[in-house]
Amino acid sequence: MDATRQTRGQRFTRETKAFAIAAVYFAVSFSAILFHENAVLAAHGIEGRSYWSILPKALLLAKFMLVGDALKLGERIGSRTLVGELAWRSLALAALLIVLVLVEEITVGAWHGRSVAKSFADLGGGTAAQRWASMLLLLLILIPYVAARIVARELKARAAAAVSR
Repeated sequence: MDATRQTRGQRFTRETKAFAIAAVYFAVSFSAILFHENAVLAAHGIEGRSYWSILPKALLLAKFMLVGDALKLGERIGSRTLVGELAWRSLALAALLIVLVLVEEITVGAWHGRSVAKSFADLGGGTAAQRWASMLLLLLILIPYVAARIVARELKARAAAAVSR
């Protein structure tokens, strides 16, 4: 029983750490985008959004990343190259996050009495170009994150192989 608790404790610690890292990563990335957005708006005399406004979405996406990890998204279809793995995992995670954010927005919209069409129309800024830009930005944000995780995994595997020699 103690070994089970220790395993659960280790898993909890690992997942909490992964969540925190992803949340901070998304928050910093979204803050940079919001900084640019606010600067453009300020140039036209329009007040921008608060930096705190990105925190709920950063936390939500970090949680969704844990779902992607639990599903081993992008790991089942192996690539022979690290670049291929990076591309596939980034695209797969971006697709998962987009679908889950869409479900979340529709659910919140329904809670507030909005139709599915209205919730979808408001997603990513309102216009089709803004939605596509938001999806592209999400993919571009994910690429370095996924790359860092792949590099960390490879370094850990090589260190373990070196120790076992």
